[in-house]
Parts: sequence; structure tokens; C-alpha cells
Amino acid sequence: MSETFQLGDWEVNTSLNSLSRDNTSVHLEPKMMDVLAYLSAHAGEVISTEQLLIEFWQGTFYGDAPVQKCIAMLRKKLGDNSRQPSYIETVQRRGYRIIANVVLLDERQRWGNLQKLSRWTQGSPYRGLQTFQPEHAAIFFGRNKAIAEVVHHLNQAMDDNFSFLLLMGKSGSGKSSLLRAGVIPFITRSEGLAGIKVQHYTVITPTRGKASSIFRQLLGALNDMSMLVDTWNLDAHACDLSQHPSHLKALLKESESITELNDGAPSTHSVARPHNLIVIDQFEQVLQDASLSKEDAASLISFLTVLVKTQRLILIVSLRNDFYANSMELEGFARLKDEGQQYDLQPPNATDIARMIRLPALSAGLSFEENVQTGEKLDEVLLEAAIGHPDALPLMEFTLDLLYQRRDKENTLLFSAFANIGGLEGAIAQQAETTYQGMSETAKASWKSVMHELVTINDVNQTGLIARKVPIEQFSDENDLAFIQQFVDARLFVTESDLGANELTYNTSAPDAKRNKRVCVAHEALLKHWDRITDWAQKNRAALLKRTELNTDCSRWLNAGKPQDMLLPSGRKLDDARWMAKQPHLHLTPQETLFIHLSEGQHKKTQRYKTSAIAALAILAVSTTGLAIYSNNQTQLAVEQTHQAQVLRNKAESLVDYMLGDLRSQLEPIGKLDVLEGVGQKTLDYYAGIETGDGLRQANSLKLLAEININRGEFEHAGEQLSQALNILNKQDAEQLKIQETAPNGIASANAYSQSTTQTSEQVLFLKGNIHYWIGVIAYFKQDYTTTIEEWAKYLNYSQELLVLNELNPKWMLEVSSAQHNIGSLALRISQYESASQNFRDSIALKRKMLISQPNHSEVQASLRGSLLGLVAVAFQTFEFKEAEKLAEEAYTLAVKLLLENPDDYNIVIR
Repeated sequence: MSETFQLGDWEVNTSLNSLSRDNTSVHLEPKMMDVLAYLSAHAGEVISTEQLLIEFWQGTFYGDAPVQKCIAMLRKKLGDNSRQPSYIETVQRRGYRIIANVVLLDERQRWGNLQKLSRWTQGSPYRGLQTFQPEHAAIFFGRNKAIAEVVHHLNQAMDDNFSFLLLMGKSGSGKSSLLRAGVIPFITRSEGLAGIKVQHYTVITPTRGKASSIFRQLLGALNDMSMLVDTWNLDAHACDLSQHPSHLKALLKESESITELNDGAPSTHSVARPHNLIVIDQFEQVLQDASLSKEDAASLISFLTVLVKTQRLILIVSLRNDFYANSMELEGFARLKDEGQQYDLQPPNATDIARMIRLPALSAGLSFEENVQTGEKLDEVLLEAAIGHPDALPLMEFTLDLLYQRRDKENTLLFSAFANIGGLEGAIAQQAETTYQGMSETAKASWKSVMHELVTINDVNQTGLIARKVPIEQFSDENDLAFIQQFVDARLFVTESDLGANELTYNTSAPDAKRNKRVCVAHEALLKHWDRITDWAQKNRAALLKRTELNTDCSRWLNAGKPQDMLLPSGRKLDDARWMAKQPHLHLTPQETLFIHLSEGQHKKTQRYKTSAIAALAILAVSTTGLAIYSNNQTQLAVEQTHQAQVLRNKAESLVDYMLGDLRSQLEPIGKLDVLEGVGQKTLDYYAGIETGDGLRQANSLKLLAEININRGEFEHAGEQLSQALNILNKQDAEQLKIQETAPNGIASANAYSQSTTQTSEQVLFLKGNIHYWIGVIAYFKQDYTTTIEEWAKYLNYSQELLVLNELNPKWMLEVSSAQHNIGSLALRISQYESASQNFRDSIALKRKMLISQPNHSEVQASLRGSLLGLVAVAFQTFEFKEAEKLAEEAYTLAVKLLLENPDDYNIVIR
């Protein structure tokens, strides 16, 4: 229903919850307005009581009392009579209907009181994938409610003398545009808005690099607002403040500082309302900046707290909601949020989307084509396609911008153009693919080098792709620059010059304009909907993760002062770094190249000792195999030598058990599991040569070989080995059951079978569960999540059987909780939130039970933290924000405890 319409002689404004006529205004409760608007949208139709209960009370009431009470109140407000109605008629046993005349007001007329609709003559009224800026306020529609709510929260914050607002929302929800083109233009008007009047503002988008860069950006903003005493050498001040944020007090002009900064006591004198504004947009960039240590992050939050306490500055921080749990781990951030305000931006509803589509067109003098055969208009088709779509805003804006570019001479947006660009869902992908295919072959060859810089794996949770902002100077090859320029021209990439006039993007090391520029993907919707990128990312996932890991390790090393003990250790990480250094399409930074070079030098110093250890291991493997073969030969000797042969065989098998067990556990953490490949294969060869092989050892060897192949990406071979291992165990079970069933009288043999089963059942169950886990992992890498869930459910069942056998065994308790956490994590990924919640809760309950008897078990504490964060993510997806906050605080407390108890070995591992 339209926000403003005429109902009889009443004018109804749904956004203001008001009725007006003859200079009289009547306020309605929001629920009453919702019901009135719904009935009016279906004027003349009978709407049943049940339908209203489902629509507005979610069917939670068994009776119709809520509806009857609401209708009675509406009649009272409208001055209506139930016996002789003029507005709402009761249709006995059927429901209610509007009988008054309903008239939609002209778009220009009904928008006039809320936002001036002016003629737009500056090209497309749609922004495509680019952010709306303040100069686009005249074509920024559909977010009046959100603007009003942000301003309301800011007023509450200022009334509390703590002018901080955390603005949260999903990726693609329009947070950046809301602030730039919605909130800022209103509160910077000469008359301000609702008591807020801002004279100076700055929008900061954090950049990755030096830890002091965000402090430099903030100081630059304060300097532009004339709030600093000393403006000489801001770079030096930024470096100092990154270590000592309290020094900011001395830098602020006295008129901008207050006496309460030292003790936080409330002010006893009147303080003017803030007239300066700083917006830190995309705060998740800070959370992903590996160069920013925990100490730097804590300093940043202290710095921001001092800023807010000046009471002359408003601070707004925008954050993607999937990074909320991580933000709560920043020391002081939870307190900053709690003392200030938080607003969660919701997706636009159907009315909002309709305004976003139609009003910009109206401003620019555009019209939508009507299908002659069906009578359907293009704006109606767009609206239907956008409603409920998770990426509605970026897809819709991009599609509308392309339609504008393909409009006819009468400024009509056409059905034919809509079909040609692939509709709402396919527009971005088709435009990107067309741009790519239109390049020269030399430019296409730059695909790898450009994408490896601009696209990475989310290094906070290692799921999904995210866009990186990269200095343009990092691309020196002409073909790379040509590739980037063509995508910029197609409005699929953006550069720093596309940002607004009040954006700060300081790069103090850059001496020229080129080096001040950054380039990035225009919107992450491109990373979701262009098959070329998603396919490439899937095939290169391992390389992307390696590059992210290298960047993180290098940044930590630099930030810590380049200590030797933080160089890459010998093993997988160093091997990965060597491989990356040889790839021409990976543009490693000079710092990363130095990091690898020094790590390689350290490796060579210790290689002699490593070589000796591996040699000893090889001798042990040969000895084991030799003993096993000799033992097998002894079984073929005369009967009088049988006992001696069995002794040798037992010794050999004990060595094999050691190598597949304890030694394996020592080699796996240092990335040397493949050293045991020969041992596993020779064990299989050995048992293949005798009639009565040990199925448990054979299956264990096969699982080991499968794990090695999975690490190599050889999933098909690994799957075959795991299936073979399961078959061996199942066959062994069947043979033992047959022996029991066919034994004479079923006594002696049954006793022997029972004794054997008691000794090996736990080992078999554990091995079977782990085999199903790895089968699920293979399916996961193939994105066959249905199979993954099925296999991990089997893994959970076997783990639970182990717990039944020994319910006090902490190893089995941890195994069950790990299986539950795995299933919960995958259910979260595929949006099965109920299953995810239940599995995370079960896992958490079991870990808490373990901590009762072992309160300082760091592995369990770390695992509990991971499950809590998983449940936080579920709570956010289901809009249970209070529970999310409570769980995040518990996870933060655990993280602090682990850090304090294990400062040299703090690592959270989720399996």
C-alpha cells in the first residue's frame, strides 16, 4: 500500500502513523495502521479474521479477540459506527472490508511532505553497483523510515552524552548509501533535522597497511574540523597514538575537551550538542587487517572512546553483521557499543523497493514499458523479481542502470532490454562476461594476476569471497592496467576517484596521484553472481587461502618488529610460500618477499638436523617392514619354529601400531604426514601376502593414505581408499558374527568373540566414525552438502556409540561435541538455522559438562568458544540479537582467558 492515500475524507500517512482531515490529526498505533493499510489495499474485499491473525499476529492467538479489539479502536479513531459503517463493514462470520473510497495520491503530491522530488538531469538516476553519495540525495528513495530511525538513535545517544552509533546490516543492505545519501544530507542542512545540526563531517573507509593508517585518517579528519592544537607532522602523531591513545587529550583544543575525560564522571554543566561528525564506514576492514594487532585494535577503540567523550563530535561506525562476533572480541568495543546506540538496518520492504524503482524514474522523466498483450508494466516485473531477493538492492540498481543506458528515444525503459541483459538475476554476470569477452587476448591473460589481488577468502571465518581494496601502484603491467580500466569503464570496478568529496583515504607513503588511488570490485554481489569468478575461486580456493595466510603471517611479523621466531616454520607454510613466490600472477609485496627469503634462510640452518631426523624415521620404517616380512616368512617354517616367528611378528606389528598412532600424531601438526605414506602402503602390501590379515590395521593404513591424498586434492583416489577401508571393517564384522553363530553350543567361541569385541570395539567404532568424517570432507570440497550432512551424521552416531560404551571418557565426549559442531557449521552455511542451532547447543552443553571436571582444559575451552560464535551467527540470521550479544560476550571472555593462560600458543581450532 502507498505511504499516503485517501480513505473517505481522511488522508492516511502510514509512515507517520497518522490520519488527518480538516486540520485535525489523529495518531494510530503501528499495529492499527498496519491493519488499516492492509484492509485499504484490499478495499471492497472481505478479509477474514484468520487472515488478519496470520498476517499481523503470526497466528499465535487461538481466538479473534486481538482483531476485534483492533477493529473497534480503528472505528473509534475514524469516527465510524459498526451498525451504520462508513469505513469498515463487518461481514458476519466472514470478516471485514473497507467500504469507503480509497484513492492513491499522485506520486509527486504524496511525496512532497517527506522529500522534495526534483528534476534529475545528471545522467542515470540509478547508481548501479556504486555507493550513493551526498550529491545523489535527490534520487535516494525508499529509506525514509531508516533515516528517521538513525536520527532517533543519534538523538538518544546525544541525550546520554555519548554520541556513538553502531550501524549494522547485511552485505548489500545499503548501509553506506543510507549514511551518505540519506542521513548526512538531512543533518547537514542549515536547519538540521530533529535537533541535530552538523557543520563538518568526514567519512573514513579504513585501509589495510600500516597499523597507524587508521589513526592518520582520524587525525586528518579532526584537523579538517579544526579540533587539533598541533597540526605539525600528523604522521608522527598517528604513530604515537597507535601506541598511546590517551595522548589524544593533549592534542585536542581545550574548547573541544572536557574535564570528565580522566574519570568518566557525568558532566555538571551544559554542553552544546555536537556539530561535527565522523563516519567510519566498513569497519569490518579493520577486523580483517592483519597488520592491526590486538594491542593496536585496543588502542583504536580507546582513541574512539576519547573522541566520543569530547561531546562535540558524533561518531557512526558501520559494520557487516556477520562480523559482529569478531568486533565483540576487540577490547573495549562492547563497552563503546553499550554506552552508545545500535541500529540494525533491515532489508527494504515491498513499498520501499517500489519507491526505489519508480521515484528515480519519475525524477529523471523516465517511464516503464507496458506489455501490450498482458497489460503488465516493466516496473511491476522488476518489483516482483526484487521482493524477497537476498541481494535485491545491488542487483536492482545495476539492472536499472543498464536499462537506463538502453532506453529508447522517448526515455522508456524496455522489456526487450530487460530480456537481453539477463533479467534481474543475470544482469551483473552478463555485463561482466560481455566485458571480459570484449577484451584482447593479452588483456584476458591478466585475469589471474588481477583477481588474485582484488578477491580473497574471508580470513575471519574462511567462508565466502570478499573484495579487497588494492593500491593501483601494485599493478605495473600494462595489460593488468588495461584489464582494470575496462572493468572500471563498465562500472564493475571502482577506483578511489569515485569516492565522495568528504571521503578520507590517506596514504602517507604515496608521493603522486597515482599512488593515492585504490581499485576494488564495485560490489561483492559480483563475486556471488558471476560464474566465471565463482568457478575460478572454487578451483583456486587453496591458493586463495594460502595467499591470505601468508599476508596474515607477514603482517603479524612486521607488526611485532620482525622477530626471528615469527618467521615461517619449515613445513607446509614455508612450502606454500615458496610456491607462491614462483607464481608470476601473484604480486607479492616487497615485505612478503623479504619474509619468505628470511624464513628460507632460517630453514636452511636447521635443515641438517631435520634431515637426520627424517633419515632416522626412514631407517625405522625399513626396519619395521623388514621385521614384518621376516615375521611372515617365519610362519612358513617348521612347526617347532612357530612360536619364535609369532614373537617376531608381534614386535613388527607393535612398531606398525606406533607409526600409525603415536608417531603419526607427532608428524601431523608439522605438516609431515606424507612421510608415513610408505609405511602405510607397505603395511597393506604385507597383509595382502598372508591369509589372516588384520582388518583394523589395514583399514587404518588406508585411512592414512586417504588423508594424505585429500591434502593433495586427490579426492577420487582418497574416496576409493576410504570405501575400501569401510568394506574391510564391515567384512571383518560379518566374519566374527558368523564365527559366533556357528560355534558348537555357542559357548566357548562366543566367550572368545565377546572378549575380542570388548578389546577392539572402541577402536573399530572410532575408525569407522573417522572414515565417515573424511568421506564427508571430500563431499564438502565438492560442494555436495547433502552427502556431507549424511556422512557427518554417521560420524556423530559412531561417536555417540563410543560415549555409550564409556560415558566418562573425555576423548569420546570431545569427539561427539566436535561432530555436533561440524554439522552445526554446515547447517549454518546452507541456511538450515534450526538444525544449526540445535547442534551448536548440543555441542556447547557437552563441552560445558567436560569443563566441570576439567575447568582448565584449553582445547575444550577453545572449542567451546568456536561453538558459541557459531550460535552467535545463527542468532543473527534469525534476528535474535539479544541472545547473540550474550553469547558473543561469553565467547570473548573465553578468548581473553585463553590468551592470558597461553600467551605463546593461543590458537582457536575448529574441526
